Amino acid sequence: MKPHFLILLLLLTISGSVFAKTAPTFVESALAGFDAWDADHDGALTTAELDTAVASPSVKGEAAAAAAALARAARNKKQPIDAFTRDNIPRLASTLKITDSRDAEESPDPVRSTTSNLERYYDSALGKINARPRALFVGEPRLDRFRQGRLGTCFCLAPLTALAYSDPSAIPALFKSSPDGSRITVTFGQDNPVEIVALTDGEIALGTDTGGNGLWAATYEKAVGKLRLDSKPVASPATPYANATRGGSAGTMLSVLTGRSIRRFSCKPWLESATTPPVEAERKLGELRELLRSASREKRLMTAGTSSKTVKVPSLAANHAYAVLGYDEATDLVTVRDPHGQNFSPKGTPGLVNGYAVNEGIFRIPVPEIVRLMSGFAFALNTPEHIKGYPSADPAIAVPTS
Repeated sequence: MKPHFLILLLLLTISGSVFAKTAPTFVESALAGFDAWDADHDGALTTAELDTAVASPSVKGEAAAAAAALARAARNKKQPIDAFTRDNIPRLASTLKITDSRDAEESPDPVRSTTSNLERYYDSALGKINARPRALFVGEPRLDRFRQGRLGTCFCLAPLTALAYSDPSAIPALFKSSPDGSRITVTFGQDNPVEIVALTDGEIALGTDTGGNGLWAATYEKAVGKLRLDSKPVASPATPYANATRGGSAGTMLSVLTGRSIRRFSCKPWLESATTPPVEAERKLGELRELLRSASREKRLMTAGTSSKTVKVPSLAANHAYAVLGYDEATDLVTVRDPHGQNFSPKGTPGLVNGYAVNEGIFRIPVPEIVRLMSGFAFALNTPEHIKGYPSADPAIAVPTS
């Protein structure tokens, strides 16, 4: 190669390194978008204003990742933040440390685990935003990499998880995109279509992740929120995706998704405070076994949920909804999937004290133990139920929120 070509190549390399654009940090992205997101111009970003920023199609890339990080931190119940200001964002970016259930997933590197939540939330959000392809479906729906998003949509994901396990081919039929992909219709039940605007960058950042299997789960979450808003237009939060994150009844959502009546089973007789006679408790166990047996045989969908009053088991969240995947009569084991999709190995004998082996969210638990873990079950029936809008939760069953 001739010397002048080498010199030219060297100059171009140096020029590129000097003028290359450095990706903005979390603080830079948050402060750059601050004034536009501060709708009332009071110098503070509220949860409602951040919800609006996350829902805006014009907030993209690093800006969307920053808005999603702030929105996620604002809803953390362990250390809630009323508002973010230009003064406290830089400080919180380096000091906010919350024990988060996604720590191991988002920060496998011990060095990264020492960083603040906002920085990790930003990095995680940006990774999801930049992931490709952005198709609604990439192959048939799968559960092996299905992970619930960063906010409380377990109540609607539990029925969807059950359907994805029982009949994955049925899920694409629920969705219909406009020719340009800008709008998507999700049909619930027998004939209850809900049209939404395609996911924004911020909603992708916060939504359920299918591990490259498509945006179907997060799109479904947004449609659930729109369904709620259509039935209660003045509901809060006011954006579809944020509204879906406020929790609800997995049993009610099971009926909404399938268009079928449901049968509820309460686990109140096994609460620590209960004084249920042993004979009655054994009779109720037999009733539950029959419900599990018949639903598994007929491939009807099932869900269950924990509450703040049920037994706390390692790796399994309280106030959380789960998909019940099946029941093995020979072993008396119930197969359950946590929408979080986590992995866990118990230290000691598996059980209520040490927890159960969990593989990609799936674990198995004996009937006499699951009634102490769960607050109740819901079983889809073969009887159609016409549902107008979004029904209220059954007050007899604890409402999952995580």
